[in-house]
Amino acid sequence: MRIRLLVTLALSFALTGCNSTGDHHRGIHDRSQVEWVDWGDDPMANPAFMEAMGAAGALGPQHAMLAARAGTWKVEGAYWMAPGGEATPMTATARITSLFGGRFTVESFASEMMGTPYEGLLHQGFDNVTQRYWSIWVDNMNTGVWISHGTEIEPGLIEYHGVNRDIFTPDGRPSRMTVKNNGDGSYTMHMYDFREGTDEYVVMELTYSRG
Repeated sequence: MRIRLLVTLALSFALTGCNSTGDHHRGIHDRSQVEWVDWGDDPMANPAFMEAMGAAGALGPQHAMLAARAGTWKVEGAYWMAPGGEATPMTATARITSLFGGRFTVESFASEMMGTPYEGLLHQGFDNVTQRYWSIWVDNMNTGVWISHGTEIEPGLIEYHGVNRDIFTPDGRPSRMTVKNNGDGSYTMHMYDFREGTDEYVVMELTYSRG
C-alpha cells in the first residue's frame, strides 16, 4: 500500500510535465504529412529566412521571466490523494539555473514523500516558433519523461496541458497545470488530475518563495 501511495504521489507531481508522445505528435512520423515552408532554392540568400531564423533564437520577455527565477527557492504546499481528501503538507527546496544566455532554465527539486527522498529535474523554456512555453520533468521515482506545453491565459498565469501516461492509464489521459505569478516575488503551481469516475481536482499546490 505504501508503494502504491508513493507511486501515485510521484505521478501526480509529474503533471508538472506530461508525456506528449500521443496523438498530437503522431503526424510528424508520417513524412507525407509534413508541411514545409518554401524559402526558395537558396534559403541563406533569402532575407526573410535570415530574419525568421534570427527571430526563432531571439530572447524575449518570456525568457526574461523564466531567467529571473534563477536562484534558490523555498517550496511549501500540500498534496491530496483523492477528491475531497485531507491535505498532506509538503516542503521542498529548489535551485534554478539559467542556461544559454537566458533561453532555458533547469530546476533541481528536492523533497520527501512519506519518509522517502523525492528528487526531480525540471527543464523549461519558451519556443518562439510555436509561441508556447514548454516543460520537461524527470524524477527518481519514474523512468519516463513528462512533457507539457503552455500558454499565458491571463497576465501572470500560464496554463500547461499534456497527456499523462502512467501505470493507471498506459494509453494516456489529459492533464493540466497552472503557474501563477503572485506579484510579490513568489509563484504558485497548481497541478490537476482525475481518477476514474471523478471530476478534475487539485492534487498538488506548491508555492515558491525566495529562500
